[in-house]
Amino acid sequence: MVEVLNDSAYAGLEFGDVRSLSLLETPGALDVTLELGSLSKMYMVAGWRGGMAIPPHSWIGCSTRPAWR
Repeated sequence: MVEVLNDSAYAGLEFGDVRSLSLLETPGALDVTLELGSLSKMYMVAGWRGGMAIPPHSWIGCSTRPAWR
């Protein structure tokens, strides 16, 4: 069961020497967090609709193909 859904659309955007952190770096988060990300904000391509989902370990293998619209 996923207990946390983290939308990290701005992951990778950093200011100065401050590193962008992921919720998945928190101990134990890999088992209960589904993290979503967007490529359009990080790479400044607003018209693109690319993204990613980082599921808990127990979900790996449940989805074996990308979703297309």
